[in-house]
Amino acid sequence: MKTKSVLTQMNPYKPGKQIEEVKKEYNLDKIVKLASNENPFGFSPEVKDRLPESISQLELYPDGYAREIREELASFYSIDESQLIFGNGSDEIVQILCRAFLEAGSNTVMATPTFPQYKHNALIEGAEVREVPLTAGGHHDIDTMLENVDDKTRILWLCSPNNPTGVLLEKETIDRIIEDCPDHVLIVMDEAYYEYAEESKRYASLDAVQKHNNVIVLRTFSKAYGLAGLRIGYGIADHSLISAMEPPGTIQYICYCSESCGSCLE
Repeated sequence: MKTKSVLTQMNPYKPGKQIEEVKKEYNLDKIVKLASNENPFGFSPEVKDRLPESISQLELYPDGYAREIREELASFYSIDESQLIFGNGSDEIVQILCRAFLEAGSNTVMATPTFPQYKHNALIEGAEVREVPLTAGGHHDIDTMLENVDDKTRILWLCSPNNPTGVLLEKETIDRIIEDCPDHVLIVMDEAYYEYAEESKRYASLDAVQKHNNVIVLRTFSKAYGLAGLRIGYGIADHSLISAMEPPGTIQYICYCSESCGSCLE
């Protein structure tokens, strides 16, 4: 069988080795793993208390709508539930975005170096990848990135704080990008490390989502919350954008009332 030719030309993504593997390889008793940007402080004790509840239901399929966490996050951010999309880490949201918006003949603009999965998934979809080197200080070269945008550009990626340089995009810079970028271009703001940034310097990205239907914000529970093993990532955007990524029919809504009242389907 023949796979996509691009797959034979790509180097696989190499995650950091597992702790036990490194211990065994180098005969060590203790190591501090930095390769995967995992939280060294672990997760909240409350998570440990709640996990046994899930273990008792392993024979059941999980809720594809992610209702409980969807309701909690919608309340936490004061947004509508329809503005959320969930994935196995924000990595899967990146994959979904590329699958939904990129194809042969289109292009996508990103910094380099940055999170490699943007490029990886874009190439799989057959899109042209336009990489713009970071400045000497590790910042996104916004002027050059915008110069690379044309009528065939579908996605512009902004990683803030950037992985791997850790540089945070300033408010004025992001405002200018949103203002100058054409409406047909989806602006992806990857904020996997958002919680690590100094609070006073964080960009109000959710306000941008409410004002612009071509902006999506990606966040995750893998980093600051120490839940990398649970693979919980999510995106926040205008409901029309979320609907474009998750066409009607991909999620089944079930009425749990004693009668099929119809209201549960609204």
